[in-house]
Amino acid sequence: METAWTKVVSETDSQEGDVIAPFFTDEDEGFSIDYPEDFDYVKLRLRKGDVALSEITLEPYKFK
Repeated sequence: METAWTKVVSETDSQEGDVIAPFFTDEDEGFSIDYPEDFDYVKLRLRKGDVALSEITLEPYKFK
């Protein structure tokens, strides 16, 4: 996961900026889904009960 302020892109011409810091996750919390095979892997883990999806309790953002 990468997070950045929008000003970082315009000020440094990069997504990362000048300072890079680690973002630590616990177990599968930081699993990256980048390819179709990653979806297959997640679906398998969900079916086996190895992992569970987080419940989202917030209402979706309403665009103006």
